[in-house]
Amino acid sequence: MTILQEFEVHTTLSTAKNTNGMSGESRKFLYLYLKKYYKFIGENTQSISKSSFIKWLATAKLAKSTKGIIASGLGKFLYWVGKINQDDFNVIKQAFKPPSYNWSTQQLSDDNVVLILDIFRDGAVETWMRNYCIFTLMATIGLRISQIINLKHSDVIIKDDGIDIMVELQKQNLTDQKDSSKSVKVIPVEYHIKNHYPYKIIQEYEGLLKHPVKKDSPFFTNRKGNKLTQNYLQKIARDVSKITAINFTPHSLRHYVGHKIANQQGILNAAVMLDHQKLTSTMKYINNNNISTANMLNELN
Repeated sequence: MTILQEFEVHTTLSTAKNTNGMSGESRKFLYLYLKKYYKFIGENTQSISKSSFIKWLATAKLAKSTKGIIASGLGKFLYWVGKINQDDFNVIKQAFKPPSYNWSTQQLSDDNVVLILDIFRDGAVETWMRNYCIFTLMATIGLRISQIINLKHSDVIIKDDGIDIMVELQKQNLTDQKDSSKSVKVIPVEYHIKNHYPYKIIQEYEGLLKHPVKKDSPFFTNRKGNKLTQNYLQKIARDVSKITAINFTPHSLRHYVGHKIANQQGILNAAVMLDHQKLTSTMKYINNNNISTANMLNELN
């Protein structure tokens, strides 16, 4: 069995068992670069080693962040299947570790977010209503891109007093029951970001869809009815960044939500909204100097 075949078998079984699984997009991405590495070593499995991997990735014309993802993803796979040991894996990760980015010092303001949403509302980008709805959701409850593209019609429950969004958790434990793999985010009717009302936006978008729709079908799709991709949404964000001159990514909106809730309602509420299992994860999103200790104590009460 070649290393490429091992990758397909291993990742398929891992994902099916929900242990060390990965999304379809991640599998395709890593498989693409595994093929390049395999070609680099002359398709000789015996040549797989820490040294050959580092030499290949070091000479690849890729961004530092991309190299970091490849080193972590493929390095872990090669360790799992016994091609390299733990120490080799750690060396590979360290060699291509991208410089850390301090999100807490790069916060979007309310005015920034309003301007970004204005662009979508005014139809300055393609398929404006769908994208307006997507980025409003990101700016309201801090969804990850993966959670956005995996939303199904059955996950969006529109009621008279608000909307319940059933959000897929990023990580699940093998002992979790099916009903615990999602959390519920409630968006009240009256909630708004200046003149942008998520309830009305989602309701309007849902009304534009062709009915009837299958409950298990994606809530957001492309023109062919297929699920959106992470790359597509990142491209949309880049397009809007150029129009508004605001440097942001979809994940910036998640940090905006976490920072805003932490400042106004306490860090515990921010952790709940973002589905963080540890407060240390939430602390990375915020500027600690701006957190009111009074708010934090109020939340503990």
